[in-house]
Amino acid sequence: MLAKGPAKLGTIVDIAPVNHSRRSIWLLLAEDGKIFRLDADAEEFTEVGRSTVPAEPDHKPWNGHELTKRLHASNNGEFVAVVNDYGHYGQIIDLRSREVTISLHTDEYHPETVPFSFAFADFGKTVIAIYRTEWNRLDFSNPATGKLLSARAPTRYRDGEARPEHYLDYFHGALYVDSTSMRILDDGWIWHPIGVPATWRLDRWFSENVWESEDGSTKTDVCGRHYYWDHAVAWLDSSRVIIGGIGDDDDEIIDGARIFD
Repeated sequence: MLAKGPAKLGTIVDIAPVNHSRRSIWLLLAEDGKIFRLDADAEEFTEVGRSTVPAEPDHKPWNGHELTKRLHASNNGEFVAVVNDYGHYGQIIDLRSREVTISLHTDEYHPETVPFSFAFADFGKTVIAIYRTEWNRLDFSNPATGKLLSARAPTRYRDGEARPEHYLDYFHGALYVDSTSMRILDDGWIWHPIGVPATWRLDRWFSENVWESEDGSTKTDVCGRHYYWDHAVAWLDSSRVIIGGIGDDDDEIIDGARIFD
């Protein structure tokens, strides 16, 4: 998204809502990295922070996916993440202090095939940041302190090493959390390639089983589609998800959507 705002804002490249406010409050990311808070009811703009995520000039687009700056906001509007979709880098910023609390980086294995996996969720009164650290690994942290909350044994191995018990052969993609922060959907893919959106329960992942994102009891593959992922996805409620495209192969998929419980 590129849009001209008032002169002091410059070009806006992304926008995210503050969901816990009864007013129409939005956070805007400008092309130069500045972050603004827009009170649409009062028609007021306020600069609240700035990101310094690297531009990654050596990025090579895959399947038409250009490197794109993306803005994520916590429901309460206290934290944002600015990430490079289809790239390597990102930052989490506490807008109360304007400080970067976590620098994000994913590994070198085909990040150009998926948006940078990131989402905020609420766990009680605590905001949790979820993000990809390796192609097949998600972690979660407290964005206020930067403390890692998902420490666990290695999730990868090399030739000659034993395969880890919870090894996951899956490229994590765009993440979608339902409005109640009960479940998450991961729009990723597996070889050869097949897009396989998967869901699991966040409460169990955060508090009971740190391996829930790999092979937990609540994890469910929604569907499989050859050469097709990174398209329309939305939660209808906390148990039903809408997946864009009808069919199971990119050569045959037609316009429309399916609802899965």
